[in-house]
Amino acid sequence: MLQFILGLPLTGKSTLIIEKVKELANNGCKSVIIVPEQTSFATEKAVYNAIGDSFSLNVEILSFSRLYDEICRKTGGVAARTLNESDKIIFMSKALKQAANELKLWGKYSNSLNFAKKMLDTVGEFKIGGISSARLYEASKSAKSQTLSQKLSDLALIYETYDILTSERFIDPADKLTKLYSKLEDNRYFGGKTVFIDGFKGFTGQQFNIIDRILAQADNVYCAFTDDTAAFREYDIFTNIRSAKNKIEELANNHRIKIQEPVILNKSYYNSDSLRYLERLLCEKTEKGNCNDSLAICKANTIFDEADFAARTIKQLVINENLRFKDFAIITRDNEKYTPAVEYACLKNGVECFFDKKVSLLSFPLSVAVLSAIKATDLSTENILRFHKSGIGILSANQISELENYAYLWNISGDMWLKEWDMDVRGFVTGDDTKKTD
Repeated sequence: MLQFILGLPLTGKSTLIIEKVKELANNGCKSVIIVPEQTSFATEKAVYNAIGDSFSLNVEILSFSRLYDEICRKTGGVAARTLNESDKIIFMSKALKQAANELKLWGKYSNSLNFAKKMLDTVGEFKIGGISSARLYEASKSAKSQTLSQKLSDLALIYETYDILTSERFIDPADKLTKLYSKLEDNRYFGGKTVFIDGFKGFTGQQFNIIDRILAQADNVYCAFTDDTAAFREYDIFTNIRSAKNKIEELANNHRIKIQEPVILNKSYYNSDSLRYLERLLCEKTEKGNCNDSLAICKANTIFDEADFAARTIKQLVINENLRFKDFAIITRDNEKYTPAVEYACLKNGVECFFDKKVSLLSFPLSVAVLSAIKATDLSTENILRFHKSGIGILSANQISELENYAYLWNISGDMWLKEWDMDVRGFVTGDDTKKTD
């Protein structure tokens, strides 16, 4: 059975799911909740608070990536090394060189690093979309344009060669859901369980394939989507969500699964009338209600104009409303993109601003010292010196410099660190070199 739970934000979709999970857990039935990675912790906390630890063993909260890890732990396949970006570029470059003689259009680019990076991005997009090299070969045969056919054929060959090089001993992160789809064919992980899918605005081709497996195995599937069922328009902010819903319905029909009437939630639980007003404005594009001057919307041409509006507004409120800079927060969708604009706007308008940026753990001396000390157990000269350079060690800057020069002069490494040194600090010298000169 498949059933959709539909409603606008804060209408209780997730709460309804937790209530159903609690009911199933109390009856001894197992359920799985699949949510985006960034909401998994909040979902785990909400489920635990609702059903307690005694029934929590009957409930699993997973993202698609964590689902792959969970099934691999039970069926094997996690021992292979995961490729990083540098590894993938190396393998793609090797794939281009191996396929160079068979490429129809792109053989001349087989030694280009930039082309290898572009092909890596392209192949990654195909994998996320659930498109295999075999489908590209088929598409190349049916293409009406000869140039398009050759491009698709070259892409398929590069894609296939890259997979052959990496699939035996390595795991490309982009392949994880494809491998999960294959594993679910033999492992009925969702058999006898009720599955809830919540918090998604859309799915990739790979994720739709996993949902297809879930529909084929699970007893019941519930999908919660944000949608305004009262004001349907062909193209609006919910178009992509409705497209995902229609795709899931199509998958269910392929398995002849009964689709129940959707549960539609209309009651809003917003504590702010202004937010409720903004929601209706976005959904219906008509002004209804009143925001009581607590909400302002600014349309700007650039992100610098946006940032300047925010900084000027903060400065005005500090002057006129007796507020302080610490009373404000500027939240952006993409910190990397907006930070320069916000920094400039705050400096220009005299607004004091603290930026909450991610800082590498290795930026802190204590962390560097601990990690270097652990790694130095292999008596690596580099790690021993890094430990002392962290600022936590017992040597002064001059002593560290002298130790480094001596270590590299005599190529000290490994067990040599456990022995007493009697080599000349000047390196190899002759007898005459030891005499003083005028």
